[in-house]
Amino acid sequence: MSEFSREYLELLAEKYPTESAVCSELINFSAILALPKGTEHFISDLHGEYAAVRHILNNCSGVIQEKVRALFGESLGEARCRALCSIIY
Repeated sequence: MSEFSREYLELLAEKYPTESAVCSELINFSAILALPKGTEHFISDLHGEYAAVRHILNNCSGVIQEKVRALFGESLGEARCRALCSIIY
C-alpha cells in the first residue's frame, strides 16, 4: 500500500472508527444518491425579454436563496446573502 493511500485510510479511520460506522455511512450515502434531483432552471436566449426573465426569477427565487446560502452562507452572513440575492433578482 502506498504512503498516500495509508494517509487517507488513517484519516478515514479517525472519522469512522468501527466497521459498523463505515457501513452506516455507506448506507447513508446510498440513500442520498437515491434522492430525486433538485429543480434546475435554465435561461437561454432572452434578449430584451424582461417580463420572461422576471417571471422565471420570481418562480425560482426560493431556489436562488437556497443556493446562495449553501454556497456563501458561512462566509458572507445573512445580510450579505440577502444583498446578493437582491442583485441576482
